[in-house]
Amino acid sequence: MIDKRKNVVFDDTPIKCDKCGGRYIFQGAGKYICEDCGNVVYDDFGKVKAYIDEHGPSPGIVISEATGVSIYKINKLLRQGRIEIPDGSGQYIPCERCGEPIRYGRFCPACAAILTKNLSAVLTSADVGEKPKNTMKGKMHTDAFLRKGDK
Repeated sequence: MIDKRKNVVFDDTPIKCDKCGGRYIFQGAGKYICEDCGNVVYDDFGKVKAYIDEHGPSPGIVISEATGVSIYKINKLLRQGRIEIPDGSGQYIPCERCGEPIRYGRFCPACAAILTKNLSAVLTSADVGEKPKNTMKGKMHTDAFLRKGDK
C-alpha cells in the first residue's frame, strides 16, 4: 500500500531520500540512512524512541506535540509492545478484555492466560499440523502412495 505522501511506503517507512533521491537503508529502531548522501530520517517509532531517549518518560500528549506523531500511533506502539509506560506512572492503558491497567500490550497477564487456555481448548488435532519428516525429498504425494509402500 503506497501512502499518498511521496517517497513513503507502508505507513511511514521512507524509501527515497528527499535530498538526493537515493535509497534509504534501515538501521534499526526506526532509523534510516540514505546510502548516497548519508541523510538520516526516522519513522514514527524512531521519532518517539529518540524523544524518550533524550527527554525520558513523558506523557503521550507531550511526545505527540514534540514529535508530530499522533496519539493514535503512540497508542498503537504501546499496544504492540514497542514502547512501555514506566512503573509508577499516573496513567496506564487498559487491558482490552477486562480494563485492568497495563504498561504495554493488549492484555493483562490474567486475561492472556485465560485466552491462551481457551484457544488451546478449541484446537483439535486436525488444526495442529505435523512437522515434515523429509523422507520424500520434497516430492508431493498422496496418502495412497504412502500406503502402497506398506504392502
